[in-house]
Amino acid sequence: MFARVWILCAGALSANIAYAEAPSAEIFLDDGPTVDALIWQPAPDGLARYQFQLPQSGVENAQKYQDTAALFYLSQKRDLGLQLVEEQKGHLKFTLTPEETKAIYTQSLTPAFSYHLGVKIAPEESETHLGASWRTVTGHTQLDEVTAALEGSDVTLTWARSNLSDDERSERLYSLSSNSGNLQARFGTRWFDLFQGTDVLSEIGFDNDSLIIGAQLERSLGSADGFIGAASNLASGKTDLSLGLRYALGQRVKINATTNTGMVARNVQSLKSLRGAALPSHWRNSVHLEARDTDGDAPIFPTLDCLLGCYDRHPDPKAVYLNNFGLPGLIDLPSAERLPDGELVLTQILSEPLVRSGMTAQILPRLGVSFRYSGQGYKTASGRFATGRENHDRSFDAHLNLLEESVYFPSLAVGLRDFIGTGWYSSEYIVGTKTFGNIAVTGGLGFGRLAGRHT
Repeated sequence: MFARVWILCAGALSANIAYAEAPSAEIFLDDGPTVDALIWQPAPDGLARYQFQLPQSGVENAQKYQDTAALFYLSQKRDLGLQLVEEQKGHLKFTLTPEETKAIYTQSLTPAFSYHLGVKIAPEESETHLGASWRTVTGHTQLDEVTAALEGSDVTLTWARSNLSDDERSERLYSLSSNSGNLQARFGTRWFDLFQGTDVLSEIGFDNDSLIIGAQLERSLGSADGFIGAASNLASGKTDLSLGLRYALGQRVKINATTNTGMVARNVQSLKSLRGAALPSHWRNSVHLEARDTDGDAPIFPTLDCLLGCYDRHPDPKAVYLNNFGLPGLIDLPSAERLPDGELVLTQILSEPLVRSGMTAQILPRLGVSFRYSGQGYKTASGRFATGRENHDRSFDAHLNLLEESVYFPSLAVGLRDFIGTGWYSSEYIVGTKTFGNIAVTGGLGFGRLAGRHT
């Protein structure tokens, strides 16, 4: 996914050059400081490589003639090699196949380390997805990544490598993974723009004792990427055809729909957007002449764009209290507050009748989710820990902030509690919170267990 970048300066340096603070927005040429040069460095997918030094004289001419094309060629370009950049905003990925549906949210904690939270829904059962990944630059244009993921009781360990060729016409992709003793290895090569803007990916590898070969064609279609291919198991003689489409919904959401998984090497991070040939596209999407729009308020109810953004207009709250379920509220009741975007919270409750471990993440500015595992009651009078509990419960919650608090109106939120799991605490609610100085008043309407059912 393309991550737009901006270079707006915090201040002039001794050389009178302004540098970017972070790759979190576009560059607006008409509201920057007066300096000799601006430094612009695109960072798609949390990676940077090329750096541009934009001369101030070229910026002034671009403003005068309302055209940035000449400025692109007047700027001094430097190849610094791959660099890791922390992505300020997380992203959400949906994968749809005939066998299952996955929704996974990824948030960077450092330029190298990211965590993943999600859910896998299959016809027979649903499982939570917990994971973490570590990536490192191991060459001028080479990236390594190690990922550990837990889905239900299955643990998957994966190592992947992407290596961009010196002529930038192809890249080599490596993948090695282990799941419950099953070993899978792939080596792939992707040739860029082989004909009429179409990429070709081929791979060879093995699944345990079976040799696998495959190839597919890939083509960009605006905000979408489509592919068609086939993979053959030489041991069984079985050949699977694959057809898929990947759509980028804004900067932070990807939707993948495939007939099957397709090439394994396709899941390895591509370095295509780090080529010099991709720079004009990054420039067109990131450099603007018009003034940045800071006027107006965000929509009262979250449109999809506002659900994923609205940072500047609604700053994150400074302090939020969590209830026993790991989401905003007090004791067992919810409130209409929200955590800062991207925050991850681990909770643990130990009491006489209950042991509960939980993980909460604010995966979008307005959407928070929580996963818990609880042990309730005692098997014996001397029982003390979860292993001696009478009942065990896994549950998944979601908390969506609909309305931000204003001078006259309270904040408003809706939520689902234990909607994926055993249903022991299953309930729904709508709640409002209004602050008066240091006092916060919360009121709401609850259903299910919040209404006294199944207590």
